[in-house]
Amino acid sequence: MRNNDPIFFPGSETDLSIRQQMNKNYSDCINILQTQWYHADVDQRFTLGDQEIWGLIFPGVSNYRRKIFNFNILNGAVQMISGYQRKNRKSSVCIPIMSAAQKTSDQLTKCLYHIHNQCGAYQIYSDAFEQGALTQGLGFISVYKDMTDDPVSGDIKIRYVDMKSCLYDPYGRKHDMSDWRYWWTRQFFGREEAADCYPEFRDEILGLPQGTYKDDKFYYMPEVYQIQFPNLIAFDEYWYLATREATFVIDKETEECQEFEGDEEELREAIRSLYATKPEFKNRMKVIKRPKPTVRRTIILNDRVLVDEENPYGLDRYPCAPVLGYFTPDTAYYAYKFRGVVRDARDSQYLFNLRKVADLDILSSQQQGLKMKKGALVTPDDSLNQGNGRVLVLDPSAQMSDVEPMQIIPPNPVMIQMEEMLKGITMEIIGANEELMASATDDKAGILSMLRQGAGLTRLQKLFDQMDETQRLVGDIMVEMIQKNWTYGKVQQVIGEEPTPEFDSKLFLKYGCKVTQGVLTETQSQLELQQLLYAKELGAPVDWSDLLEKMNLQNKDEFLEKVRKREEAAAQQQQQVAQLQMQQMQVDNETKLSYARSQDGLAAERVAKVQLDKAVNAERLSRSQEDRSAAALNMIKGAKEIQGMDIDQINSGLQILTQLQQMLQPEQVRQAEEGANQTVQPSSVLPQAVSGGI
Repeated sequence: MRNNDPIFFPGSETDLSIRQQMNKNYSDCINILQTQWYHADVDQRFTLGDQEIWGLIFPGVSNYRRKIFNFNILNGAVQMISGYQRKNRKSSVCIPIMSAAQKTSDQLTKCLYHIHNQCGAYQIYSDAFEQGALTQGLGFISVYKDMTDDPVSGDIKIRYVDMKSCLYDPYGRKHDMSDWRYWWTRQFFGREEAADCYPEFRDEILGLPQGTYKDDKFYYMPEVYQIQFPNLIAFDEYWYLATREATFVIDKETEECQEFEGDEEELREAIRSLYATKPEFKNRMKVIKRPKPTVRRTIILNDRVLVDEENPYGLDRYPCAPVLGYFTPDTAYYAYKFRGVVRDARDSQYLFNLRKVADLDILSSQQQGLKMKKGALVTPDDSLNQGNGRVLVLDPSAQMSDVEPMQIIPPNPVMIQMEEMLKGITMEIIGANEELMASATDDKAGILSMLRQGAGLTRLQKLFDQMDETQRLVGDIMVEMIQKNWTYGKVQQVIGEEPTPEFDSKLFLKYGCKVTQGVLTETQSQLELQQLLYAKELGAPVDWSDLLEKMNLQNKDEFLEKVRKREEAAAQQQQQVAQLQMQQMQVDNETKLSYARSQDGLAAERVAKVQLDKAVNAERLSRSQEDRSAAALNMIKGAKEIQGMDIDQINSGLQILTQLQQMLQPEQVRQAEEGANQTVQPSSVLPQAVSGGI
């Protein structure tokens, strides 16, 4: 395929080759697209309430002679689903796959917020969902770069493209359009506007023939459909799949692969620098070249090729994403490949309208007035009087029953029930219920209404999921265009800080983060505010100053200053309380330590007293033994002295000694009990001595 530089106003051979390719694709798809365009147009006219559509699709309806009433319930159902999506819009944010990529992801999120807020992207998303997915079953959101206000980096914007203004591959199956062979769209511009797009060819553009260009390709577009049209230029963008030669650098050991963007000299210099700074990588790098799928663009002005070029946004993908309704990619019936919610409800809408009109005709066909006998009224013309206060004068010979009002036959209740049944069937086919339309009037419990609303949303979940996928694809395209087209200065101005080194890396979007949907807020700070509030509800230590910093308040600086002062005063008071508590804790600790030390001294004193008591007891026991020994000696001496006495004297002496011993035994027992682990046995020396002496 073509991989050279852009070709402006190519020669006859290149121009012929491009035109042949375009005409071939047109011939391949036009029969299928005509069927899809026709049904999409009918669906749109049903939603708009076009009265002339009945006779075109339902033969036998005599609406060419007169207008019939149209009671449009399809538009209300479509607006109900669209309103729910508008009420629950989601924002496009970047979330990190690893925690180390948090800062870069936040910076990309700031850029996405800037783009969406500047071009009104969320309104375009909702319009595309209503007009594309719900009504016609298919639409496109195109991402482009506007150089009007920023001729260096450009401003990234989006627009909705109707399916009837596109020629696309009817055999495409993937939501990201990676297998769609071509996508051809047309816009109409004034001459000056088209010349501003390519100022270097201003003279050639202004020299194009006068009058609006018209052919047989996009005949459902308003500029072509009308007989009279202004002086416009047809601006066609023909995107098609192609290939380009890509250079990949591979690490032989880890088999890590990365595409290198640059020429041969830059590649050699990069590898030489790598080997010089990291010798361990020497002879590990391998360079291969492989064809890589890409997308090219051809611009045609009034059926003349202006330029054929590589993707001007630096992408290898289509700069658009389809907005799908009920998508059945593998069906052989192309009329039903793309369907909205209107397609299946067209018959019930027609039958409801037919029944309603017929019932009104029945009521209108009944005559209202008076029936009277001839000559019953004095003045017959009085029966034609209208309004309040009219008087009928009867002839004196007439009876009151001669003049009676004509009875009106009320409509059959079965007809009313049929109308309600057809209306309910229409809403049932679409998948809507009265809870989603906020029109439930019956008294139900709140939980029951929530369950019914959830059941209705479950039937429509596919539509919302595919819209989320479309928004994610558009976010991916925006991030790639930011990395490819925005300068360092513009990124810094948008995010308000220095971009991280990974900001421009293609691998970061592939491995470091991903685009997903979050809660819709006006700015990233509002999203952060909601996250902080949720964290505070869970009990996280979030200060009020942090929350107020993210809020949009009038005179926020003054309010924040007051809050900071209050927080500082509260912090100082809390610090003083903490210091007092610390001092009290120190006093309590000192008291406890002093008490412990006094208890230790008391215990030591008690131990010393025990030892002293032991010594005193030992001394007392020793003295007691000495006293006993002295007593025994004195008794022996006494016994010696009484040896010469007679028996009576001896018996009397023994009795005296026995009494003395009995008197001494209680004192000895008391002393033995007071001794420390010592016992004193009664001395038997005196009896032995006495007996021995005898």
